[in-house]
Amino acid sequence: MSLKGTAFYDMATDTGARGEEAEQLAYQLMEEQEQAYLYSLEGMLPYDDMDIECIAICEAINLIPDVQTRSSCCGHGERPFKIWFSVDDLKQLPDLLYWIDTCHSPEAFGWQVTVETDCAKQYPTFCLEGPAGAYEDADALAERICFDNFPDD
Repeated sequence: MSLKGTAFYDMATDTGARGEEAEQLAYQLMEEQEQAYLYSLEGMLPYDDMDIECIAICEAINLIPDVQTRSSCCGHGERPFKIWFSVDDLKQLPDLLYWIDTCHSPEAFGWQVTVETDCAKQYPTFCLEGPAGAYEDADALAERICFDNFPDD
């Protein structure tokens, strides 16, 4: 996957690098930023209370501005994989929905986002739902979301 057109590639070319050298430097910059970001996340999510299969995709979804995961369950191979989340600004929702379209993510087959409310008409909650046992697909989607929404410093 080429990083041309990304902020990482722009930063690499700002140093004077061109072509393959710029591409390699862009990947290095992206990896350094990812490591710094993951280090800053340490201790933020309650990993003790989460299914390990949900951690990567919850972290990725939480990278999207104004989107926050609320609850999750991997389904334990018997039930659908589910991530409940809230959206403070609906303009941000396409940053997630884009990757749940099989046109952009082949591993998204069988995944969907639904919206729910309760009898008191509370603010809607969204649910990302995937097939039972779709752990590898969840990880692949997390990588795509993370790559697309990685914060710039």
